Amino acid sequence: STVNTTYTINSLEVLAGGNPVLITGSNFVGVTGVTIGGSAGTSLVVLGPTQLTCIVPAAVADGPADVVVTNAASSFTVVGGYHYGLALAAIAPAAGSHQGGTPVTITGTGFAAGVNPITLGGRSISNPVVVNRTTITGVTPLGLPGPASLVVGSKALPGSFTYFGQLAFATQPGAI
Repeated sequence: STVNTTYTINSLEVLAGGNPVLITGSNFVGVTGVTIGGSAGTSLVVLGPTQLTCIVPAAVADGPADVVVTNAASSFTVVGGYHYGLALAAIAPAAGSHQGGTPVTITGTGFAAGVNPITLGGRSISNPVVVNRTTITGVTPLGLPGPASLVVGSKALPGSFTYFGQLAFATQPGAI
């Protein structure tokens, strides 16, 4: 039997890892695997010569990822054929001491282990843990009183956290 080695990928649906994706094109005969961003898609089902589905693997960062469809004889790559979407929703609590040390939960979509940077007010959050695709936990760093922006990967939530407190300035006796 002959294995057709020419693929075309016309479209992809759903823009976040961990979800099913429908890949449409032509000549999906003898497909043995799909990788997206270098990681294998799971639960591969070839629906016919023009469609297949799989579960998209988690991404380390948002942005374009190559899609590779393979069979026993060859592979076909669509450079940047999939776009992972990382989005930020909120940080809770939304306020804490300027001295840092406030445990926080960051919510959004598209989170994966290794996402970097995770900062608040330009400083790295301590002990960041990607709990799942929608939740990161950590501890706030020192900050200046007032609003601070949360940054995860390439996404930002400007002014999403407020540091409270007053800065203390030490003075020497006789100075002033």
